[in-house]
Amino acid sequence: MNINDVLKPKLIVLDLDGTTLNSSNVIPDNLNEMLIFLKKSRSSRIVLASGRSIFSMKDIAANLGLSAPIITLNGGVIIDPISMEIYSEINLSMKLYTESLLILKKLKINFVIFTSLGIYAEYPSEITDILEKYTENEIKWISDFNTIMAPVKILFIPKSTKSNIELKKEFSHLDIDIIESGFSFTEIVPKGVNKGTALKIVANMLDIEKKDIIAFGDNENDIEMFQFSGTGVAMGNAPDHVKIKADIVTDTNDNDGVYKILKQVFTTVEENILI
Repeated sequence: MNINDVLKPKLIVLDLDGTTLNSSNVIPDNLNEMLIFLKKSRSSRIVLASGRSIFSMKDIAANLGLSAPIITLNGGVIIDPISMEIYSEINLSMKLYTESLLILKKLKINFVIFTSLGIYAEYPSEITDILEKYTENEIKWISDFNTIMAPVKILFIPKSTKSNIELKKEFSHLDIDIIESGFSFTEIVPKGVNKGTALKIVANMLDIEKKDIIAFGDNENDIEMFQFSGTGVAMGNAPDHVKIKADIVTDTNDNDGVYKILKQVFTTVEENILI
């Protein structure tokens, strides 16, 4: 697809880590100004879609003045960023959750659990260090994972690419999806739950057609979101198998990738943004 063929979207969907946020974990100033302008001018609705929890996304939404539903936990929870009303929540069944934990423990793989209420870990680890440094501002420490009644996803770091392939075989009998996300994370989620299915729900809520949506992402967990959108844009820092699923490949998150596409799409508002 040529960028000149892209219609001005009624809905902009933004992954955060590796996409909207640069390596310093902030939104670049020019993109920040553009998003605020587009929101104020009502040129397009803006939706955030991330594997993060609402607790680390709501401040970003507030700073941009966003009010549209937020897609959190890779589509597991759709929530209002202001009222915190949950519009949709899909949990792992307790059977699948329990069996998944047994497999991970057997393989001696550390993990954390995400629910709509927070993130739970047994002890500090490489995972919690990354989460606390880059994405999540609060980890809840727990001694018994079996006390969690509404798990949405299980997150872990595979020991290697090879071990991740072997691990997927261990889980092949379970009705779940295993996806790769940012920071070398792998996630276990309910079957069929992803950003694409969540985006469909949000688009229906906002009465916006697929053709009027542009979505930006950088990882495997963004592919279904590309497929549901009229235009899917992969970042220059995305893996090759993600890029080939997008309609357009832009520059990296550290080189204004999102901004450059939006600047071209919304050319008529450019001089008003660059103040």
